[in-house]
Amino acid sequence: MLAVDYSDLAFDPSETVYPLFHDGNGDGRYTAVLDPRIGARVPDLNLDGRLDRWEDFPLDTYPVDDRRVTYSRPVMREIARTGLLDDRWPETLVALDEAGAYWDLRESVRLYERAVGAIPELEAMILCGVRDHVQSLPTKPHIRQAFDGWRRCGAWVKVNPSARYLRDLGVVLSGLPDLPANAEPADWADSARYVMPSVVPRPIYEIAAIYEMADRARLLLSEGHRPDLCLVGQRFGTQ
Repeated sequence: MLAVDYSDLAFDPSETVYPLFHDGNGDGRYTAVLDPRIGARVPDLNLDGRLDRWEDFPLDTYPVDDRRVTYSRPVMREIARTGLLDDRWPETLVALDEAGAYWDLRESVRLYERAVGAIPELEAMILCGVRDHVQSLPTKPHIRQAFDGWRRCGAWVKVNPSARYLRDLGVVLSGLPDLPANAEPADWADSARYVMPSVVPRPIYEIAAIYEMADRARLLLSEGHRPDLCLVGQRFGTQ
């Protein structure tokens, strides 16, 4: 579990885009400067390409309906616990209990057990590449969380399509990662051993995954099973 320090959360009602943020410099305002390279305001005050702890970190929202939003589950719990917004709760922000119901339906890592319970023969393939917009950590904790969730429920699960399906689509790479089903990487920190290289276009390995899962379905049907297969991209693919 990742421990996050929310003690510096601040709310700036005058800020229309990111009113809730980690207040790195402690001035109570979302502090940003114009980045001439992109023509937009950014909290990277020294423009070195990264956010430091003394700079503000904006928190984005998720749409609940056409006019209301929520923050992540832990952020909603924290602002409710501290009373940060008690006297100025935005009309567009849902209440804590509604936010909990929203995430109960959308946090897939919490739904594996229910899914496999309802569809016992459900199988999954998790697609992931070297670069993605969900996580930048080299250990790919979101990939591991998804893999562990499926395997913990006893489901057939595999990370990325096998090399032979990529070869059928014209992709031939030496040392291409090729994990068997239900096998986790020997070292999650060594992502080159299990993620798809950036030179492989995402549509190619997505098609390869579909072909492999289709072959799985045909095999299981021939054995008298009725498989329900699932391709779990979860936006883990290369950009």
